[in-house]
Amino acid sequence: MNANPYARPRRGRGLVGEFLVVMLGVLVALALEHWLSDWQEARRADDTLLAMHEEMRDFAVVLRLRQATSPCVVQRLQELDAHLSFEEPLPAIEAIGRTPYLFSSRSGWRGGAPELLSRHRGPRQAQVYGEIYQGMEEFALLAQQEQANWARLQTLQEAEGTMDAPRRWRLREEIASARNANLLLTAIADQMLQRLASMDVDVDSDPLPVDMRERTVCQPMSLVEG
Repeated sequence: MNANPYARPRRGRGLVGEFLVVMLGVLVALALEHWLSDWQEARRADDTLLAMHEEMRDFAVVLRLRQATSPCVVQRLQELDAHLSFEEPLPAIEAIGRTPYLFSSRSGWRGGAPELLSRHRGPRQAQVYGEIYQGMEEFALLAQQEQANWARLQTLQEAEGTMDAPRRWRLREEIASARNANLLLTAIADQMLQRLASMDVDVDSDPLPVDMRERTVCQPMSLVEG
């Protein structure tokens, strides 16, 4: 016969208490794990933003170089247009030059960056950075296409002699395409520099890697003698 009738209920209450302690420990551990994961992701978001700002700062140099190049391009294309108006035979040009083409990294927006920034900086900020990187991609693509226009204009450095009408027409088309590309690239550069500055990106401190005054495209055009 059991001398202590209260032993079984006390043991039951002890098991319940132990269960609650274990459950509380599990919940605390899960909360800490979630907090740590969220903190680590927030740090990753900060690092991603720093990397993206560094890329945008580098790209600002490309945009400023376009601004410095644009007046030279306008002048050179006017000269080439006038050159094609010469009577036969058409003299060769000594040096035409071309617009500088610089590569700038745009890897910061790839991978999980959009989702990471949306979660930790908000959808609006993620959208803004997405638009900036889209503008960078479009600028780079247009600049690459512009290089093809200038490559074809380089053929005017060769002695032409008599130029047939279809070739003269094609070269005028290249001039028109290069002129339109310059207008678009310069407009994009102006707008993007303003937007980057509004996002606290340092767009002015880095020097331009090229002195455009020394580039051929900014020098007076001369014809080959003889």
